[in-house]
Amino acid sequence: MNNTQTDFVTQLETALKTRFLGRRALYFPELGSTNTSALQLAKEKVGEGTLIIADSQSAGRGQKDRQWYSPPGVNLYFSLILYPDLPITSLISLTLCIGTTLAGHLGRLSGKKIYLKWPNDLYVQGKKLGGILLEAAGSSCGKIQYLVAGIGLNINQPAHQFPLALQANATSLAIQTGHVFERTVLLAQILMELEKTYCLYLERGFSPFLSQFEPLDYLAGKTLQIKTAQGILEGRALGINSDGALLLQEAGNDHLLHKIVSGTICSF
Repeated sequence: MNNTQTDFVTQLETALKTRFLGRRALYFPELGSTNTSALQLAKEKVGEGTLIIADSQSAGRGQKDRQWYSPPGVNLYFSLILYPDLPITSLISLTLCIGTTLAGHLGRLSGKKIYLKWPNDLYVQGKKLGGILLEAAGSSCGKIQYLVAGIGLNINQPAHQFPLALQANATSLAIQTGHVFERTVLLAQILMELEKTYCLYLERGFSPFLSQFEPLDYLAGKTLQIKTAQGILEGRALGINSDGALLLQEAGNDHLLHKIVSGTICSF
């Protein structure tokens, strides 16, 4: 590792209080995508909680392979490799657990109300602050073989550094608070919170997190369009069910309630 890599990993190790998340950390000045690299490593049965972190990404991606703008020196882009004994259908609720945890921690840190837009985007003051992307390989019996949890958070990025196309819709913690954050310390804090969340989820499932999600639900009560495998649906978001599926009351038909486990929000 060069000096920059060594310094980052050393600072992270000093601040880290976890038992296993991030205890093996691989830092890169630039990657195409931390998730892509982590998925390759996960096949090799590396340790539970292995952390892949990049200072920048040339091909960062979010849900449905949408591009994630990832400049160097200002934000956090990282992926965690996990091997949970869970069904592949648990991805949606685990995504919501991670998002709820991030929204809560960053909200306490910033003094701002941070919302989670189902299933994986963090919003504050109507602008996007971060995103989560869970990807997994499943077995023939429907179990997760390995899972990668990718997280991108806008931390110290100034407004002028966002591309013009994103400036109206994206923000950072620094923009919201006027403060610059030490990224290694913040990452160590986040990993500690995520480890507690992951262990609780493995023990008790989604139920402990449902009530935490409800006040953070960015879509609740909003009229939206969502693209699903069955086509585009329009209606009013009525929260989520006990499995994390989005509940959508179809426009013009109050008696038809859709339970959506996968889809892309087109407008809201």
